[in-house]
Amino acid sequence: MYDPNNPNTPVTSAAKNPLSKNPLSKGPLSKGPLSKGPLSKGPLSKGPLSKGPLSKGPRYKDSLSKDSLSKEALSEDTVCKGSTFLGATSLRGDKAAAATPLHLSEYLSEYLSEQLSEQLSEQLSEQLSEPASDSAPESKFVSAAESAPENLSMNTYRSSPALADRAHKRALASSAKSSAIANDVNLGDSKQVFANGNNDSPVATFVNHLIDTAVAQRASDIHIEPFAQGYRIRLRIDGLLQLGPTPAQAIGSRLSSRIKVLGQLDISEKRLPQDGRLRLDTTNHKTLDLRISSLPTLWGEKIVLRLLNVDTAHRGIEHLGMAREQKSVLLRALGQPQGLILVTGPTGSGKTMTLYSALDLLNEKQRNISTVEDPVEIDVHGINQVNVNARIGLDFATTLRALLRQDPDVIMVGEIRDIETANIAIRAAQTGHLVLSTLHTNSAFATLERLMQMGIPRHNLTTSISLIMAQRLLRKLCDHCKKVADLPEAILLEAGVDQRRINHRLFKAHPEGCAYCHQGYLGRIGIFDLIQMDQATLERLDNSKGEASLATTDLANNNLRKMALEKVLSGVTSLQEANRLTLTDAAL
Repeated sequence: MYDPNNPNTPVTSAAKNPLSKNPLSKGPLSKGPLSKGPLSKGPLSKGPLSKGPLSKGPRYKDSLSKDSLSKEALSEDTVCKGSTFLGATSLRGDKAAAATPLHLSEYLSEYLSEQLSEQLSEQLSEQLSEPASDSAPESKFVSAAESAPENLSMNTYRSSPALADRAHKRALASSAKSSAIANDVNLGDSKQVFANGNNDSPVATFVNHLIDTAVAQRASDIHIEPFAQGYRIRLRIDGLLQLGPTPAQAIGSRLSSRIKVLGQLDISEKRLPQDGRLRLDTTNHKTLDLRISSLPTLWGEKIVLRLLNVDTAHRGIEHLGMAREQKSVLLRALGQPQGLILVTGPTGSGKTMTLYSALDLLNEKQRNISTVEDPVEIDVHGINQVNVNARIGLDFATTLRALLRQDPDVIMVGEIRDIETANIAIRAAQTGHLVLSTLHTNSAFATLERLMQMGIPRHNLTTSISLIMAQRLLRKLCDHCKKVADLPEAILLEAGVDQRRINHRLFKAHPEGCAYCHQGYLGRIGIFDLIQMDQATLERLDNSKGEASLATTDLANNNLRKMALEKVLSGVTSLQEANRLTLTDAAL
């Protein structure tokens, strides 16, 4: 037997091997833990490896000359060339690098533990990212003994073509699975989809059809609502919700995942609300902005898409539907170098469109315009727009204070929600800035009451506010199918129609509608109530002693109702539509 410590021992065939002269022949492994360490008498001496390929190896004899590891594994195998067995050190030929001695049992335990942990983490993340399936998923956990060879170094694949082929097939399967998830396709259908060369899944096709339908019908919102019996889709058309196309039961549960992928939202997070946005080019070459909002409900995630047509958002003030006198008042207020212009009304009354129409008029190269919104509705070139992020402390008040240090000429605040934001906006209007903002109130007069209830002194209101404008959106009658309305004179007088105009011909909507409209209405038009803070208005405010006294002035007159009746008498809308929006306000 060849003794590496005795130079007089005859040289065997193994001694001629290059490893007989490398550091392993006289290094720490010749006398280290592999020769007399715990492995010679440890748990591996009687364990399952005692009868395996290592049973006749260097554990029983102190020589590497006759062992398979000495001739094959340590000379040609991947354990010698790779970085798996002895850490990050590679052994090549007769230039074997020194490696830290490792107990084989400790190495195997640590190695198998790491591989199993990585495998479990990988499979768990794949399961979390896959869409829900009705059938129970097949177990994807494999043993560490099967997965370990595929996680070896590249040298392992070079020396073992079989392992390289397995790894290549696994990578292809993983890539196909990722593509299927991105397109929201079931893995069972992915082969057929890819074989046919069609990358559009049924879910993607339905979502595209739904958006095209909403655009064709001029919908402002798409509601996707989950219930126990299935999914319901509704479209908000001209301010009212209408039933939309019904998805098949098989794809209903995957609509939210598809839309969240389009909006770059987290598809694995279904417990918290999320917001996103998306820009699309429609079939008629128009740009469409979509705001995506997800909300966890009892039977799944409800998705609401807000459709904003960028092309129609910049049509100008002349398309808002104002009367000539009202448009002149607004243009004079916008022409002032300072002041606060407030647009009020409930959600969906068109306040955003009015503000952007005013910003388009003011958007000139000699003005510095900045906005703070939650969220930014429409991207406008030439205007610095800030999106509020309350989670990091970027609220309206914080952003507004920062904007005042940016040398602004015009500031647009998406909404005044609290006393701090109101005070900053009023101070900005008093210090030489034109400020535009909104409030959720029912009338222009109610805006003054709301601000005083928030704690704004009356003298600040009179010195900062230049115009208050309340508005609503009335549905317009379809010119193709509207019918003449024969209403009794008593009903007209009760509705507030002037006695001198009682004989005007009125119209009503066709109950069935036609091919051009929905239930007899086509499009909407605005009605407005303006309070201009001129000298006469200031005198009436000064003469009033408080909110109760202020309510008795002519500022509290319901001009929204008067404007709605004007649209009825001119044949633009019906009395039923005017009552729907303004009859409640008449009692204020």
